[in-house]
Amino acid sequence: EDNPNSHINTTAEEIWQDTNGEITHFVSAMGTTGTIMGVSSYLKQKNSAIQIIGVQPEDGAKIAGIRRWPKAYLPKIFDASKVDNIMDVSQIFAEQTTRDLATQEGIFAGASSGGAVSAAI
Repeated sequence: EDNPNSHINTTAEEIWQDTNGEITHFVSAMGTTGTIMGVSSYLKQKNSAIQIIGVQPEDGAKIAGIRRWPKAYLPKIFDASKVDNIMDVSQIFAEQTTRDLATQEGIFAGASSGGAVSAAI
């Protein structure tokens, strides 16, 4: 519970403020699922129309920081009702997007972020 709560009290509030409440979609890689659970709880309370998109590796892909959770092993904090869609991302697209973020935008991120951005675009 501490993990999602920390995102309710910090990450989600910052996103809401920085977008002036005009956010329509939130895309998050799914590792522990704490980020997506906390941010979703906060944003859906503010505006239930906001779409929450989870990102997981496609079958066989190994992307550091995110996992493809079998339903039986999903973390206890995960609540499927708080996620509108789950997208699969390939390792190739995640890694290429990570490189593109660095070379084109000057953003140094890991492959999990590359996967989330790849799914978002």
